[in-house]
Amino acid sequence: MLVRSVFFTGLLLATASAQIPGDPQRALYGDVTQYNTQLNAGHMDSAQVIANANRLMNGYRGMAPYAGRYGPAEIEQNRLLARQTFDYLARVSAMYASDPAVMQALAGTYGYLGSFYATPGINFYPYAAPVAYGWANRLTRSMLLRDRGNSQLEANLQRLGMSWAAAAYVNGRFYGSGYGLPDMAGPPPPEAPVVLVPVPLPAVNAEKFTPEQAGHWKELHEQFLITSKKVHEARVLLEQLGARLRSQNMSLNQVDVAAALMMQGFLEDSVTLIQASQFEPAKEALTRAEYQRTKLKSVTGR
Repeated sequence: MLVRSVFFTGLLLATASAQIPGDPQRALYGDVTQYNTQLNAGHMDSAQVIANANRLMNGYRGMAPYAGRYGPAEIEQNRLLARQTFDYLARVSAMYASDPAVMQALAGTYGYLGSFYATPGINFYPYAAPVAYGWANRLTRSMLLRDRGNSQLEANLQRLGMSWAAAAYVNGRFYGSGYGLPDMAGPPPPEAPVVLVPVPLPAVNAEKFTPEQAGHWKELHEQFLITSKKVHEARVLLEQLGARLRSQNMSLNQVDVAAALMMQGFLEDSVTLIQASQFEPAKEALTRAEYQRTKLKSVTGR
């Protein structure tokens, strides 16, 4: 399947002091409120979701020349807009996860939101950029796991991984690298140190498997346990290296951070796919998690 490339153009901030014509932010907030209302009522098909995704991207693009001059009232409204927007996008992402055209449109919108909130001068919601890039990466991974030979998706994933790493890893610490958008305005504190544990094997009801599924599950079960253990070891070693670098006012290479984020992301993808008994893409997710892990061996040592 041919998937068109999604390009994220740079955002420029105007410096003139003219009044904002038409208040594009308030208009977009009204649009997103309507989208959520229509979604709650069940009045939305895939074509409408794609159209809404494009309107959201264009709406944010229309705000870009003015956002750097927003005052307290406009900034508060923007945070409300972001939470409404991300809530809507997360819901339709779950509803249309099997529709490649919808997923492509949503990934493009998430990518543009990441570029908007990562733009210098638009720093009033610092969580939004890594969350947006994380979602764009997640949806692109999902498409790639089902269309593994698609070179354009591969390229998009690598580009988004680098953008995700740049937004999520700042001054040697991870900031907002998850998929949830918090309410606080910012600036965000570094993620608190946590005891890293291996991702556990997801629970499945093997009694309902067909003989063919049972055979696949036995193989996948073993692969998951091995991969989860190796990913956990890589994360621990990388965290230890990151701590040593921070003590010297240094930080991990962005390429390595991107590999670490995608390594963990693919492993988490496999959990979701196993729970849905989608064993072939789950196996591919584990293979790709291991591939990202091997890219880190030059810095982790094993």
